[in-house]
Amino acid sequence: MKRIPKLVLWLVLSSLAAFGARANTAPMAEVQAANALICGTADQAKRFVTLHPDFQRALDTVNETGTDSNCLAAVIAYIPGKALDRVEQKDATYVVTEILIVGVGTPYGMLKVEPSVVYTVLKVNEETA
Repeated sequence: MKRIPKLVLWLVLSSLAAFGARANTAPMAEVQAANALICGTADQAKRFVTLHPDFQRALDTVNETGTDSNCLAAVIAYIPGKALDRVEQKDATYVVTEILIVGVGTPYGMLKVEPSVVYTVLKVNEETA
C-alpha cells in the first residue's frame, strides 16, 4: 500500500513539471542590438528623420552636433514594439517605432538597464516588405 501514494505523488509532480516546461516555450520578444536613435516622443523621432535626408550620417554625428531634436544616438539592446508612422526619403523608408530599451553598450559590453520605453526610427528592409 505504500507504493500507491508514492505513485500518485510521482504522477502529480511529473504532470506539474510537464506543464511548467510548456509554459516556458511561449515565444519571447526578439532582443536586438544596434547604434540607434533614441527620442522621448514619436514626433521627435519623425522630425529628426524628416530634417536629415542623410539619416545615417546624421545618426553618426547627432551627439556631437547638439541638434535641437532632443534625440540621442547610442548602442543599445532593445525589444521592438509598435510601429507608429512611416517616413519616406529619397533612398530609403523608415518606420517610427516604439522600443523597450533593456541594455546600453559600454566599452566592456552590454550593461543591463531597467527597461524604459522610447522611440526610434528603423530602416525598412524593402526586399522583405
